[in-house]
Amino acid sequence: MGELQPAQEKKTGEKPKRVWVKRVIAVSVGLGIATLSFLGGFFTRQWTLDEDLQTITDVKNRVQQSYYKEITDEQFYDALLDGLSTHLLDPYSTYMNKEETAEYKAHGAGKYEGVGLAFLSSAKGAESLKIMRVAGNSPAENAGIVAGRYVVGVSAKDEEMQPVAEYNVFINQILTFESGTEFYLYTRKNLADTQMQKHLVKRASYTENYVYYRSSTDAYRFTGDNSAEANAWGDALTALPEHTAYIRLTQFNGNANKAFDSAMSIFKQDGKKNLVLDLRGNGGGYLDIMCDIAKYFCKTATEKKPVVAYAQYSDKREPYKATGNVYSEYFADDSKIYVLADSSSASASECLLGVMIDYGATAYENICLSKRDGVAKTYGKGIMQVTFVLSLLRGDTMKLTTAKILWPSLNCIHDRGILLEDGTKTVDEQPYEDAEIIDALQQFGL
Repeated sequence: MGELQPAQEKKTGEKPKRVWVKRVIAVSVGLGIATLSFLGGFFTRQWTLDEDLQTITDVKNRVQQSYYKEITDEQFYDALLDGLSTHLLDPYSTYMNKEETAEYKAHGAGKYEGVGLAFLSSAKGAESLKIMRVAGNSPAENAGIVAGRYVVGVSAKDEEMQPVAEYNVFINQILTFESGTEFYLYTRKNLADTQMQKHLVKRASYTENYVYYRSSTDAYRFTGDNSAEANAWGDALTALPEHTAYIRLTQFNGNANKAFDSAMSIFKQDGKKNLVLDLRGNGGGYLDIMCDIAKYFCKTATEKKPVVAYAQYSDKREPYKATGNVYSEYFADDSKIYVLADSSSASASECLLGVMIDYGATAYENICLSKRDGVAKTYGKGIMQVTFVLSLLRGDTMKLTTAKILWPSLNCIHDRGILLEDGTKTVDEQPYEDAEIIDALQQFGL
């Protein structure tokens, strides 16, 4: 959840061959034996390392000789590297082969291939088909599918609906359609609802949009690689007061900062005074994008480029600064900034919240946490990952957690998050996003 990265850099199905690992181990053992023969055991530490490598080779040989299924070299080393990622370190540190690295970089730039739906991976049965997020500018969003609904069926354009009641079945069905081929998805408001909606979608490449702007009279999204122009999209949020605007920021990826600049330009042109910033479901992204967006929220800072975060490494503390300090150009002294968040608001989202709180742009009482599974909090991720290139020839990388992230006040919310006890407000979970927004506006007294 929420990968805070210092600078821009899900998984494909089958992993490519990792024969290089076998070769590295074999070469290391061979060089170790040659060195020992030449130096007579001079390097004791190297000898210990070679014993460990030999143990890995022995384990591989025993598995391949005696396991009840055939295990190839590639399968063994895949399992070895997966074990490093899932058991030894933390949920965010992982090895990525060439294809996974390329896909990871593409996603960071906002480039995707698919329908554009996200589901809760831990859910079972029909609940696993509850739509948790619809990617901006995706085929699903363009077809009018919204978060909170349930997928209940799939069909080709000229065939009857095939019911689905499990995530894996659904995925297998849509993968039968070639990229670019249109087909229908069927959704319901809830599993007990008898009325279905039929949506014409396709698997396709798209550039995700991360920013939405709404007022009581207008609604926009910001699509395209440059994300510089506003496109009319969706419905105005009529519950908003006249001088208040709403901006939803879904990720700190791609061109989210440029799109946010465009949204704030409209905010200024419209003469808005107060802002509702929606970070619900925003799992984070790149630290440089957060630093750029943070320039709008450093209210009490006097520096031209205030510190908005610190990376606390094992041996040093490194400051990260906003790209500017423009609060006064967009807000008045008595402006109010309200924030919506939930348990999926993580990493860079929590970092931005820290900027707003520490520099007085908002206060805990102006944060509203939506309940998820009965709990109201933010995720609690205050650590940063760096992606290291392992081999230019292989094209593989290792993503490692390298530092804790501290707010400007040196507060760290890792493994805690922002909680109700901090003085925030809360609303119950609602199946449609506007219902939660309206409830939150009422909590704020708007």
